[in-house]
Amino acid sequence: MTIPVTGSVQIDIPFGYTVTCFGNVQAANTQQVVLTDANNKTIFTATGSNGGSTAPAPMTFGNSQQYFTFQVPSGTGAGAIYTLTVTNTTSGQKESILLNDVTLNVGSTVYGTLWVLMCDDAGGGIDYNDCIFYVQACAQAG
Repeated sequence: MTIPVTGSVQIDIPFGYTVTCFGNVQAANTQQVVLTDANNKTIFTATGSNGGSTAPAPMTFGNSQQYFTFQVPSGTGAGAIYTLTVTNTTSGQKESILLNDVTLNVGSTVYGTLWVLMCDDAGGGIDYNDCIFYVQACAQAG
C-alpha cells in the first residue's frame, strides 16, 4: 500500500547508474519538481502547466528539454540518496505525493528501477493526476 507524503520523497539510486527523468502535468497550476543530491545540490528543476486544458502537458527542464539524463557518480555502498520535492508554484504549497517503484532483474542481476510519483496539488479535488513524474535508472547505458 502506498501512503501519501507531503512535499518531498527520497530515493536511493545505485552508484554508476544512468538516470533519465520526465513528467507530465494535468493542472492549470504550475507544478515544479526539484531533484537534489545528498549535499543539497540541485541536479535539475522541471516545471509545467497544461494551462487549464484537460489534456496532460509535458514538463520542461532547465535545459529546455522534456527529459533530463544524468549519471550517478561511482562510489561504494548501496547508492546515492536523492530528494525529489514537488511544489504547486502558483500557491506555493508542497504537494501530496504517492511514490512507488519497480525493480527489474533476472536472478540476482538488477537491470534497473523505475520510480513513479503521482502528485496532488490540492487545487480542486484529490486526484493525484496534477503531476506524474518518472525517474528511471539503468545499470547500463547505450
